Amino acid sequence: MSGGNYQIKDRQKPQVRSERGVLLFPVRLVIVYSARTSSWFIRQNPIRSILKKTCKQEKNSVPHVDPSDSTELKDLFSRTVSYLRLSLTDRCNLKCLYCVPEKDRSQCSPRLDHNDLLSYEELLRVVRVAVSMGISKLRLTGGEPLVRRDIMHFIDQLAEIDNLNDIRITTNGVLLEKFADPLVAAGIRKINISLDTLKPERFERITGVDCFTQVWRGIERAQAVGFFPIKLNTVVMRGINDDELGDFVRMSQETAMQIRFIEFMPIGSSSSWDKKVYMSSDEIMDRIREMGELIPVSKGRADGRPLCSGSGRGQKERSALSVRSVTVSVNTATGCA
Repeated sequence: MSGGNYQIKDRQKPQVRSERGVLLFPVRLVIVYSARTSSWFIRQNPIRSILKKTCKQEKNSVPHVDPSDSTELKDLFSRTVSYLRLSLTDRCNLKCLYCVPEKDRSQCSPRLDHNDLLSYEELLRVVRVAVSMGISKLRLTGGEPLVRRDIMHFIDQLAEIDNLNDIRITTNGVLLEKFADPLVAAGIRKINISLDTLKPERFERITGVDCFTQVWRGIERAQAVGFFPIKLNTVVMRGINDDELGDFVRMSQETAMQIRFIEFMPIGSSSSWDKKVYMSSDEIMDRIREMGELIPVSKGRADGRPLCSGSGRGQKERSALSVRSVTVSVNTATGCA
């Protein structure tokens, strides 16, 4: 089955809407697969050398593009790409099970050299060029994007780019209490937060760090300052946190937060992926169905807001049970991205 948004006992007619995007990793070397030779190889990331030249030539300029000559980004099905995911760093302040095996947590994780990352100047150039080609939505990811130095100065510059209408961020929430206010002040309203458990002691086992209370304060601050929607990314692992599926679903019914259940998939050669821990999206859905009937809903309706009957003043909100959203994702990724 494919992933999607669901509500419990809501009779809204589903509408199909897809969103296509691209992911840019700010690294010098990239791994490429050759269909001709059926092999993988490492090559220089071409965007790095291009950016070094253009940033020197047009340090602070925005590329001028004649609308009649504009080249839109298209996927293999000729659909327009309007969404860019920008990975700002490979560094993180947690050591989650799906990224760092428990036996390796005492060791320092290998990191890219700072010189191998795109500078903020280069990243801004990428975004400006992408916007000139039709990109209007941008998601900042990592690693953990909030650990990169001077991140708010970079975001403030992003916010000044014309026609970049939607900037979002994915974070593990550790630094969110500190950054929630300046992020909102910069115009960011949509946020994804990685949270695999609602139990403090289990949080430490999964992430390697005892900071559940700090993360929860960040989530509460995000709610208080007006982030919407707030989406929680939850990687489901059998025998580790699968007994909390019901708790997360109930939380989505009682608050305006959306829950995204994600399959536990291998990440690189160092992850502690175990087939015994893996739960498929089908099994996750079956477990959730035990709580009630699931009705697919359109993307626009899965917003966590109460549905209303009638119009104008005096509207009556329907019960919370019918208005909260849960997404089951089959993406081969962790909750970080």
